[in-house]
Amino acid sequence: MFLGNLARDIQLTQKKQTKTNPAMKLSVSSFLILGASLFTLSSCVTTPTAQKMREANTMLKQSAKKAEKGDYAGANSAAAAIGSGVRGAVELAPVVQSKTGKDVNLKPLLAAWESGPYKDLRKALAGSQEKAATAAFTNLRGQCTNCHTAIGRPEIRVN
Repeated sequence: MFLGNLARDIQLTQKKQTKTNPAMKLSVSSFLILGASLFTLSSCVTTPTAQKMREANTMLKQSAKKAEKGDYAGANSAAAAIGSGVRGAVELAPVVQSKTGKDVNLKPLLAAWESGPYKDLRKALAGSQEKAATAAFTNLRGQCTNCHTAIGRPEIRVN
């Protein structure tokens, strides 16, 4: 609604000013295009981090499916990709700003994740331990959700 009103106001102003200054029409159009381009580019800044996290989530699903089928070697291989994806995302953006504007250092959260539920998952999968792997998958997802909550993004779901 705000953008619609802004566009209407600019058009009205533009009509008034183009009678005295024809170059104004081009200036306003150029300004709007430039603004839209900058907005689009600024939203791409987090794309590599988000992409790595999406890949890690995909590998989590694959790892869980392979473990359910008894393919613990395949599940462990997919779990390795989960770790590299999450680590890669944190390395790209080690400090993020939460929705409240507070800076959140992800490195301690990553260290807790790697030394806790992720390590437990890798150990359970390496030992083909069905019950331990099931518990580790649950704990791993919980730790992911805790991190997302800490950065003020609880809407990010881990499947």
